[in-house]
Amino acid sequence: MTVARVVLVVAAGCGRVNFEPVRCDWHGPGGPRLGEERLRTDLATAGSETDPLLVHGDPLTITVTARGTTGSHDVFMATRPSVDESFGPLVPVFATAVDELALQLDAKGHGYYVNGVTGSADIYEVQRGASGIEVVRALDEINDGTGQHDPQMTRDGLNLWFSANQPTTPQDIMIARRPDPASPWTSVEPFVHNSPLAEAAAMLSADQRVVIWTQETSDAGLDLFFATRAAPTDPWGSPERLGISTAAADIEPSLRDDGCELFFVRSASMTEPSDIYSVDIE
Repeated sequence: MTVARVVLVVAAGCGRVNFEPVRCDWHGPGGPRLGEERLRTDLATAGSETDPLLVHGDPLTITVTARGTTGSHDVFMATRPSVDESFGPLVPVFATAVDELALQLDAKGHGYYVNGVTGSADIYEVQRGASGIEVVRALDEINDGTGQHDPQMTRDGLNLWFSANQPTTPQDIMIARRPDPASPWTSVEPFVHNSPLAEAAAMLSADQRVVIWTQETSDAGLDLFFATRAAPTDPWGSPERLGISTAAADIEPSLRDDGCELFFVRSASMTEPSDIYSVDIE
């Protein structure tokens, strides 16, 4: 997302690591029960941090975007012994003289990232190997020169959610699909809950029954919204504002696979430094 750069991390409220589908309840009346918010000093740098993205299938590893030694945005990675413990040091894993941000990986090291933060930002496919993060290709079937951001591939490899600059709105959430993981992305369509205001940074649970995203509000704020559905093929229910939303800019959510931990970015305003927080889903 190109607006405020704030990070919120959610501590593991459901205990041990579990790779099964969502176990914490997002579908009940009033939405999920939220624990106490926590500023994640274990993921802090000397500047601002953005895009806290847990690795799909590996809740002990997270990537974070921050300003690097070259002055550009770089991607850092940290690991933790268990979901109940703090992350270790942030280590640079993808750093060049240009901007790299919003790196989303799976447990096999495959993923996507955004190159650049201007209106011409593009999405690239990457693979993590012994020599670091290697760029596989630009997503020419999606990139159109107007600005694509926030790539998030579903666990089955068949849907890619991203945000894109629009002629009449700042950003909308888009969904690209493909018949199999070896095919290019096609059939791009807008998210059903796009509005005349901006939406971006959508993240799905592992079972694709929960989606959480950043949405601009009528008072020019930025809050986190979510929607649920009974099955991955069902339509999404009505959007609801998540209970952590504040007068600050709350953006860029990252949901653990089991739905029990949420990361997001928070900033006092669109121009203030951003920090990572966390909240348990009970």
